[in-house]
Amino acid sequence: MQKALKGRRAFDRKGNVRLGALSLAFFGGLVFLWPALFQIPGLFSGEKAAGALPAVVKVDDGDTVRLSDGTVVRYLGIDTPELAHDGSRPEPFAKAAARENARLVLDKKVRLQTGARLRDPYGRLLAMMYLPDGLCVNGELLDKGLAWCLWFPGDGPAAEDLLPRQRAAMKKGTGVWKGLKERKGAYIGNARTRRFHAAGCPLGKKTARENRVPFASAWEAFWAGHAPCAECLGEWPGR
Repeated sequence: MQKALKGRRAFDRKGNVRLGALSLAFFGGLVFLWPALFQIPGLFSGEKAAGALPAVVKVDDGDTVRLSDGTVVRYLGIDTPELAHDGSRPEPFAKAAARENARLVLDKKVRLQTGARLRDPYGRLLAMMYLPDGLCVNGELLDKGLAWCLWFPGDGPAAEDLLPRQRAAMKKGTGVWKGLKERKGAYIGNARTRRFHAAGCPLGKKTARENRVPFASAWEAFWAGHAPCAECLGEWPGR
């Protein structure tokens, strides 16, 4: 019994030495490889590599697509003119936005990057969309004046980077910015929500004093990265 115990203890001690060496080698290798791990798409950023994603099989409009696995993706950080629905007429540039979206992504593999806000009230996945060559589809639509920035808390840093692209399109007078219609009177902006309202809008009047931002024109509000209140101004800038 004593001999058996000695053998067992000797085995435990030897095993512990081996385990410690293995642990040291493992953690040493991990430290060495740590920087490279951050180069793997999607490992830490909520992003999925293009090869792991199905193709875009249908384009619903300028900012919504469907993947072959049934996922419906709504582009993060932007909004586009509405197509016809419920008997209404399509908003200006709605068809152009849908056509450009289809040209960019239909039947192509893409990679997605999500923020903290994963889904909209309709259950659609919210994401920045990139082609395999790195082209940002959200930004491309802004470049052509076929979209405007639509920010929500939790959208992530990629959405924050879209405003300069909108401003460049505004300077050029491209797409929707060429036909932007101004209404008489000032606007009330909300710094917390990044929405702007007509002066008489009940929602605008409820904006806390510390969050109020006065805008003399819709152009000024858009330039600041605010989007129009859907209740009082409609969703399209030139409506």
